Amino acid sequence: MKKRNELLNKGKELLDKGQYKKALFTLLNALKEHSDWSDIRNYLGLCYNLLGDLDEAEKEFKEAIRLNDSYVEAYLNLALTYNEKGKLEEAAEQFDIASRLEKKMGKSGYGIKDKLIKTYTELGNIYTEIGNFSDAIESYKKADKIAPNYADIKIKIARTYMNAGKFANTILYLRKAIEINKNLEEAHFLLGLAFYKSKRMSDAKREWNEVLKINSKSEKVRPYLNLIK
Repeated sequence: MKKRNELLNKGKELLDKGQYKKALFTLLNALKEHSDWSDIRNYLGLCYNLLGDLDEAEKEFKEAIRLNDSYVEAYLNLALTYNEKGKLEEAAEQFDIASRLEKKMGKSGYGIKDKLIKTYTELGNIYTEIGNFSDAIESYKKADKIAPNYADIKIKIARTYMNAGKFANTILYLRKAIEINKNLEEAHFLLGLAFYKSKRMSDAKREWNEVLKINSKSEKVRPYLNLIK
């Protein structure tokens, strides 16, 4: 049991670090002795999904569900995989099962939405860490579609666009975040930075002054304002 847990935890750790092939190898080793543990199957499915092998991912998630038919996360991951494969009806069916299971467990069922947002956001974070900005943006946008009123997700999209050097898109998403909450200090600061990088100095100055209106003690914005005096 100890060795199995060690291998599973190591696989999860490698997965979080974006080292998908190493995670896959580790989890396959765990599977050799413990083919009946649903968690190993579920994380194998995640590895295959992130490596782009959606067919193998589907098989592993189905096996996880066969071993534990109350495994909400596995149903959710299978739904996400179906969605990526364009099997929208099958995806909807798995989402529905996951929602019913949550309600059966005494939960509201709305947790499915939160899990989806968390899944897409964490996936975007992983892609960002390894410098895969296009896939990161795609993942964040999936979260944004589910939760269009979450300003923090729009800021993540904007930051990633900025890292990719796409300042027009950065500005677009920061403005959307500010529409949701005009007092977002971070959004105004980043918007000023995007304007600055776009050579729009007066716009940059306006946004950074807006930061000081929100938080007069903000220190990070003053050096930037000094640049454009």
